[in-house]
Amino acid sequence: MAEGNQDEFKINVFIADEKFQVCIPRDESQSDKEHIIRCAVDEINTAIRELKKENPRMSTTRALAAVALQLAQNYENDIRLYGEALKSKIGVLHSEIINELSIIKEEKKEN
Repeated sequence: MAEGNQDEFKINVFIADEKFQVCIPRDESQSDKEHIIRCAVDEINTAIRELKKENPRMSTTRALAAVALQLAQNYENDIRLYGEALKSKIGVLHSEIINELSIIKEEKKEN
């Protein structure tokens, strides 16, 4: 691991046998961020290996493009699911607020 400025540190990762240096901000979640990056790199490399195993003539560039498209589709699905979950949580929160307001109104009437 190469050290950068004091606000960040750098890690080296390999995707399709190419070295990339990634800067990670130094903060309370830096180990989580590093873990996420390393897991993503592992998933990318696994997907490339699987594609090339299925089609040995596939170039690395084409395999990378296919993996990028798959990741984009997964990202879109994740965003959609996150949006639906968020709407649901907002709906529950809205109901709880309405219930609390009606309780407060009733308490005011009683006083």
